[in-house]
Amino acid sequence: MSATSTPTFGHFNATSTVATSTIATGGLVVGASQFIIQQSSGRIGIGTTSPTANIEILQTGNGNTILSAYRVTDTNPSGDFINYKTKAGTTLFRVDNSGNLLAGGIINSGSQTITSVSTPQFRVQYDSSNEWTASTNAVGSTTFATNGANSSLNFIPQNNQTQAFTFQNAAGTNIFNIDTTNGRIGIGSTTPGYRLSVAGSGFFDGGTVTASVFTATSTLSVTGATTLTGLLSFVNASGTQLTTTNSTYLATTGGNVGIGTTSPTFKLDVMGNAYFSGTGYFGGAITGTSTLSVEGNTTLGNATTTDVVNINSRLSSSLFPTSDNLLDFGDSSNWLRWRTGYFGTSIGIAGTATSTGTQLTTSGNYLLDTAGTLSLNTTNNSAINLGTGLLSLTRATTTNITATGSAYFATASGNVGIGTTSPTFKLDVAGSGYFSSSLFAGGAIT
Repeated sequence: MSATSTPTFGHFNATSTVATSTIATGGLVVGASQFIIQQSSGRIGIGTTSPTANIEILQTGNGNTILSAYRVTDTNPSGDFINYKTKAGTTLFRVDNSGNLLAGGIINSGSQTITSVSTPQFRVQYDSSNEWTASTNAVGSTTFATNGANSSLNFIPQNNQTQAFTFQNAAGTNIFNIDTTNGRIGIGSTTPGYRLSVAGSGFFDGGTVTASVFTATSTLSVTGATTLTGLLSFVNASGTQLTTTNSTYLATTGGNVGIGTTSPTFKLDVMGNAYFSGTGYFGGAITGTSTLSVEGNTTLGNATTTDVVNINSRLSSSLFPTSDNLLDFGDSSNWLRWRTGYFGTSIGIAGTATSTGTQLTTSGNYLLDTAGTLSLNTTNNSAINLGTGLLSLTRATTTNITATGSAYFATASGNVGIGTTSPTFKLDVAGSGYFSSSLFAGGAIT
């Protein structure tokens, strides 16, 4: 059928399965704008008379569905809902019949939002076994998870920066910073000066803190037991203090602590001088291989009879009491005496600060025993006086009293007895007498 003008008919029905219906010019319009095919451009418009795309659909009303499609089966569905390809046939974008979106392009305009109560809301896969996901819950807690045989997260900046990765609080203040330029981490600091810089206090609770060097420009506080496998060095010891609030136990692997030495051989090994401003208590022996100098008052023992002081070396200085005629040698309360004393020059007993002592007093017998000659007052050659007691020569048969000059013997009463303790004459001999030389008598001989 052909017409030279516009034909009008109620409906058009083409029933042939082999014939081709052709509208040569003018295109095809159904209704006012319900459906139109432009003859010149080949565009199809639905709800519009001027389509600008190959297929253009105008929504008939707000709330109406623009395009609706149904798959033929829900059992093992296959195929695509839409597949957009390059001219060469490479798929650029497609949505399969399961609703999966497969695209290799870039979203470069606007923002994308995924709203779903099904978690994870976002999934990026290499394959079904290797992926990372992002999910959030009803209170905004967000989780990034990795799945795979060797899953991990790598953060790589395009360019190294001093603040390549930062974590901020709600006010926008940096609380954690990673400096990829210098390889540093800052906590509370945007300019970390060390591998780990903490602006403020730090606390490690449990576990082990291991470091080759600990440097503190302020106070380093350590609670609990502390184990150092290396050395604890105070390189600026003149301005550094090690303080504790409770009892402190310092130990090395070998059980020794060194001050001024890195190889201590004792529990406390001090290489150099040591000073104690307070009291020092030692439960064992004190051994000095050099000089032990103690300034100030020194107390050995606690004034009990069980404490013993052993001196196995020689004294190289004098011993001076703190007060005159007050302190003793020996213990009169427990009757502990010195056995033997050896003196090279003299013994001064009694006397004053300007005079030599002249008194030697004993409460019992006193023994002067010498393997040689006993000499009395051979320097000043003064008189030797005996008190009310007696000078007894118990070994008179082998003992001699000799004088190099004139000798004078006198008692308190003026009598001298030989063989008698109660002489009644100036010389009273109880027994026989023998004179090997002349005997001169100034008076009568009776």
